[in-house]
Amino acid sequence: MRKFIGFFLCCFIPSKKLRGYVREVFYTERGETKNFGGKNNKIILVKNGYEKYVKKIPGCQIFFKGNNNTVKIYEPLKRLHLSVKMYGDSEITIMPSLYLDRRLKIRGMHCCKLYIDSDLSTNSECLIQFSDKTDVYIGKNCMFSDFVEIRTGDGHTITDKDTDTVLNHNKSIYIGESVWVGKYVMILKGSKILNNTVVGARSLVSGVFDKGNVVIAGVPAKIIKQNVNWNRNAPD
Repeated sequence: MRKFIGFFLCCFIPSKKLRGYVREVFYTERGETKNFGGKNNKIILVKNGYEKYVKKIPGCQIFFKGNNNTVKIYEPLKRLHLSVKMYGDSEITIMPSLYLDRRLKIRGMHCCKLYIDSDLSTNSECLIQFSDKTDVYIGKNCMFSDFVEIRTGDGHTITDKDTDTVLNHNKSIYIGESVWVGKYVMILKGSKILNNTVVGARSLVSGVFDKGNVVIAGVPAKIIKQNVNWNRNAPD
């Protein structure tokens, strides 16, 4: 209902700046934190170098389902919509960002670390799905379109039928600076994307790309163009 009211009001407001303010007020969900019996779980806001422990953050749903979890968020943030589930011994660090918009979902964190450097923007319903004992690093000035998925595991274990040896180990993911990720892209375990990479819509990224300033696309993704750069603020 809040979002509907905000949308209705914006239809009658000519000022772009005022419409942005209305969106901030009506589109941001109320903060909610649930602790399912866990201990030593912390939410920390950092402003001007000072840390403040808080119980909840507007726009964030944070569910602790284990012990020793930490969420540390650095201000200022223009818009923050997070949905987080942490299962124990995990850390989230979010540097000042442009927009973490329309529910960036972070799931399955157990003995995991997520670091998001400054000026990330995300669009609708992006997902970071962790598997045990893995990390995700996202560099500065990245931009994710709608429905981007990042997964550090396969969700279920596959073993050799004779020896029971695990065949599909979980692996961490690294995304460099100024990476533009298109709509419906899936980034799988063990992927490494270097600086100034553009990832085409609906691509399946799996593996290490050891060159920056490239366009990668396809299923599976491969380099289709080199020596490129992009500027999020440039006119079309």
